[in-house]
Amino acid sequence: MKVGGLVGDLRLDALAQASAGRRELPGTPPWNLTPDDWSEDGRALAMVRLAGTPAPGIRISGRLYGRADVLDERLAGLGLVRQHGGAGGAALEARLTHPGGAATLGIEGGGEGYASDALGGTRTRTTIATSLTEAWRAIPGRLQLEPTVRTERTGPFGGVSAKLGAALELGGGLLLRASAGRTYRVPSFAELYLQQGLLIPNPDLRPETGTGVDAALAYDGALGVASVGGHATIYDDVITYEPATNGRFTPYNTGRALASGLEAEASTAPAPRLLGLSLQAAYTFLHTEFLRAPTGVLGNALPRRPRQRLQARASIAPGRFGAHVEARVVRDTWVNRMNTKPVPDETVFSAGAFVRVLRHPHLAVHVEVENLADVRTLQDGYGQPLPGRTVMVTLRVGTTPQPTQGER
Repeated sequence: MKVGGLVGDLRLDALAQASAGRRELPGTPPWNLTPDDWSEDGRALAMVRLAGTPAPGIRISGRLYGRADVLDERLAGLGLVRQHGGAGGAALEARLTHPGGAATLGIEGGGEGYASDALGGTRTRTTIATSLTEAWRAIPGRLQLEPTVRTERTGPFGGVSAKLGAALELGGGLLLRASAGRTYRVPSFAELYLQQGLLIPNPDLRPETGTGVDAALAYDGALGVASVGGHATIYDDVITYEPATNGRFTPYNTGRALASGLEAEASTAPAPRLLGLSLQAAYTFLHTEFLRAPTGVLGNALPRRPRQRLQARASIAPGRFGAHVEARVVRDTWVNRMNTKPVPDETVFSAGAFVRVLRHPHLAVHVEVENLADVRTLQDGYGQPLPGRTVMVTLRVGTTPQPTQGER
């Protein structure tokens, strides 16, 4: 909804969403099966956002949000665990355009809390954060610098994140990007306090910090888009999930770790008008290593971070109909920081198709088939089995035409 004003205009956006589900919780075969364990969750959230331009060159937006959660579980050894709570808060952002670029100031605050006997009563915490970003055109049309700083206080934790990014236009559709910065991640409320199925909380967690650099050469031209780059980050008090009792996992801080690697991706549409043909591919090589850790962990790879990952997709959308095929390859992943339990390598193929029934209003039917070959050895990063061949049918309805997967 838009509302006219004396200067510029105001826009009001509202969002409401509700979800609920139940899932069974697997144990560890063949001796620790848990057929009676389950998890039920429900969530309702609402958000209102108001944005406008009160004066030329100034853009202001404000956001209010609220969320209510229910997380009930039946766990062996703990019995029935009921956890009810929610979160709410507000955020304000102001963007000022000036001759050299634009500056953005953000302020946000909120709180969250849950009540449960398993938590020892009620747990709450508040968050207040500020951020400042400057997009400065150091050389108009060629070089842009973007420094960013964020301060945060969440519960007993407080810290600063900062980054300096740069982008240089080289001509011919080529762009050189680079950045360096420091990250600061506070443990989530769930990591600290909530029972989440196979995940056990750890109230002794500390914030995770990281210092890193990255650079990439990108192309955006008539042939499509592509980029290739590298990155390296050193983490202190890195948070990893490690096996605990009864096949469950608990987050821990583990000394210092390195994560470095290469990334390459490309996308092209060689026949967009004739067939709506498009091709995409992305490859990641990631090296991780514990630099400071207990005996038996030092020098190992971080868990649940694959060394190699390849994703490729081909799609056609000549008109009302379309189809696509996908391939995913994942290699060299560990379940634990001791690197004694690997996740089986996976090569998975999927396919899908759609038909647009109506344009106004938009109505389309989508069919997706995951894991075409019905591979039964697939596992997630926690060693739990993943589904075999899965067929999903989706009906998409909208008041205005929406791009289908093949039309994007």
